[in-house]
Amino acid sequence: MDAYAIGDGNYAFGVDMSRTQAIRLHRGFGDRLELGIQLETVMITGFSKYTVFDASGFAGALYLAATAGPAGGYAARSVQAGPIISYSRGRFDVSLSIRHSSVDYKPMDPNSIHDEENGINVADDSLENYATADLMFSLRLPDSKTRLKFGITCTDYELIEPSRGVQGCVPVVGLMTSPLRK
Repeated sequence: MDAYAIGDGNYAFGVDMSRTQAIRLHRGFGDRLELGIQLETVMITGFSKYTVFDASGFAGALYLAATAGPAGGYAARSVQAGPIISYSRGRFDVSLSIRHSSVDYKPMDPNSIHDEENGINVADDSLENYATADLMFSLRLPDSKTRLKFGITCTDYELIEPSRGVQGCVPVVGLMTSPLRK
């Protein structure tokens, strides 16, 4: 996602492929606000983006989202917030977003212990906070409203037991439509 506003009444659609797959649809409300929904594996996210400035190829926005859903024997809820900065020149765009997330994991069966793939025992300690930075590049395909997107997402986790923090970067590729006019 970049910081540019898609405009009132316009829609945009995106697909991301990384460790998890995501499908995103958002709509513009007014000149600066977007609301959308994202489906990621079995999680659902509602998000908003407000473009603060857009001038001379540069744009800045604020992002706020909430996620919920079941996964691997536990229920997860999270809230995410952060800035997005973008630059566009010709058919090329680059965006940097930084998000802080607060996540609450609860075992679906309180009498069982479930281990998440990173070794987090969600019956005893939940993943509380993490920061994510996305550096994304996109290229508009010639004579098309589609952009090919590629980049990297890096995450730093903080657990209740700080010695068990997990960090990592994964590549991301995807497609995104330019605004679809109503």
